[in-house]
Amino acid sequence: VESKQLKYPPHIHRAEAMWRPLLLVALICALLGAAEGFQARRAAAASKLSPQIRFAARSGIANRPAEVIEPDYRLALSTGGASLLLFQAGLIPVAIIHVLLTALLAVQTGRVRFLLDTDSFEVLLNAGDELTKSGENIVVGGENRWKYSTFTNWKFFPSENVPILVYFKETQTKPEGQIHFFPVVCNGQQLLESMTGRNIPRLEES
Repeated sequence: VESKQLKYPPHIHRAEAMWRPLLLVALICALLGAAEGFQARRAAAASKLSPQIRFAARSGIANRPAEVIEPDYRLALSTGGASLLLFQAGLIPVAIIHVLLTALLAVQTGRVRFLLDTDSFEVLLNAGDELTKSGENIVVGGENRWKYSTFTNWKFFPSENVPILVYFKETQTKPEGQIHFFPVVCNGQQLLESMTGRNIPRLEES
């Protein structure tokens, strides 16, 4: 039986030479971001005051328990791996989208932190040795801080075992309810345990 080697059109080879460096850069950025985050956590642990306590002292929550969810680069790395597979399959436009998504997720993993204190869920920004306010929500307006008492429900998608997106609905932004989604650029298991332990109303797993 004569074997036939699959030959790609010339434009596929040109695209491969063009976009392969971008794919590598995106993956390198994700790995560098992970290394930077690890070094920052080591420095914080070695210092007298952690970033969480420094922020808490400034915001008046030093005397109440608060938990900052650790960053996790697995979602960015998974997207980067998918982009390589898509590229090898010749799906160049889709691969490019995944490259851009990988870069975005890597950046967001390095800069975004989620704080859960005694009464509210808040989105913060990592400023190196401390955490700062993230400002006004660019989509719906208002501060990126919501009281648990205003949560209608929340859920991980597609599941708690494979968390990619977190959904929650709250009535603080508007009485009829406001829906939010954000990618799990943090330790999903830690976030799940923290939200579950605070008895926030949730949607049951299907």
